[in-house]
Amino acid sequence: MKGEEGMNRREEGFRPDEIEALSPEGKIALICTTDSVGRPHLSMLSSLMALSPRSMAMGEFSVGRSKAYMQQRPDVGFFVMTLDRRIWRGSATWTGLATEGPEYRMFNEKPMFRYNSYFGINTVHYFDLLHLDEAGSLPLLPVATGMALSLPLRLPGLLGRGGAMNSWTHRFLARPDVLKFVGFVGADGLPCLVPALQSTPWGSSHMVFPEVPWSKELRGIPEGASVALFGLSMKMEMVLVRGSYQRRKLLGPGLGTIAVDWVYNPMPPCHGQIYPPLPLEPVTVFE
Repeated sequence: MKGEEGMNRREEGFRPDEIEALSPEGKIALICTTDSVGRPHLSMLSSLMALSPRSMAMGEFSVGRSKAYMQQRPDVGFFVMTLDRRIWRGSATWTGLATEGPEYRMFNEKPMFRYNSYFGINTVHYFDLLHLDEAGSLPLLPVATGMALSLPLRLPGLLGRGGAMNSWTHRFLARPDVLKFVGFVGADGLPCLVPALQSTPWGSSHMVFPEVPWSKELRGIPEGASVALFGLSMKMEMVLVRGSYQRRKLLGPGLGTIAVDWVYNPMPPCHGQIYPPLPLEPVTVFE
């Protein structure tokens, strides 16, 4: 993998050793879907796995927007990282679902779901692989360089007031131990996912990230495009923000900026939109 210039697409699909490597549930996997107007939506779906060189499956145990979006607009982007920091990225198309069958039984027999008294896999979603980027490892040195470049933006006192991100969201996304990913629609019209560990809040209404690493993909995001950013901690705390993208040219690497205008809580059981606030449902008063 070329950490600074992104990954190269390969013609063949998953190799046998990769299918085995992606089978455990102990990994990080995200899917990028799109809403009715083409804006990206990111979800952590760690049950995602490869079934064969050109087919994938994902087990659903929590109802959310991503499952509805992928059925309405089947093309998705995906990112998977195993515990040894090997990563795979690519695009796939949703082909159907099942509530029984061999994959349904396989998912529910995995330790994470087999011994859970509260929930199991209720639906299996299937995908055909569209393209797969050349697999590689997380480029630690370029990631460290990107995070070093973002250090001046992490100064205290930049919270601001009245923006889309509240104090919890700002503090959470400013933490260097929180994994972050950006999702957008690429030039080929397919949803795309790129790690953005170097990103940080700037004020209460912007996320910024140096274009190091994955500069090729980040520089390809069109000005004004809708971009989503997903934050994830090892304690399974999560938040999703979205807004319009602008690129600022600097000496050396550029700086990507997301003007955040939408914040979403992906954590069950109360996942839903945080900002802008949704109107309260009317209360019926019985006299």
